[in-house]
Amino acid sequence: SDYATVGGGNGNTASGDYSFVGGGSSNSAQGDYSAVFGGQNNAAFGDHSFAGGRNMAALGARTFIWGHDDTVRTASRSDTFIIMSQKVGFGTLAPEAKLHVKGNVLIE
Repeated sequence: SDYATVGGGNGNTASGDYSFVGGGSSNSAQGDYSAVFGGQNNAAFGDHSFAGGRNMAALGARTFIWGHDDTVRTASRSDTFIIMSQKVGFGTLAPEAKLHVKGNVLIE
């Protein structure tokens, strides 16, 4: 693989062209231009994909998944953005609901 990089950690692999694993343990970046910044047991298999946290897997191309779980959570569709958490906030550092938006929202 061209320019695949593992920055540190334990049991990590980067095998896609220009793939990157920053650290953590048991992480794998196999897609071209894929990335796992750290955490544990994450996999970025799709090209241009990202997986982070714990037990997250991005199989689709251009897919982002972030979260922490005791079992593996898989994003298999391409062009997907997933945050596996209890609450998500936009414009707030302390979300009080599953989705908390502080400010204007435009839905078309």
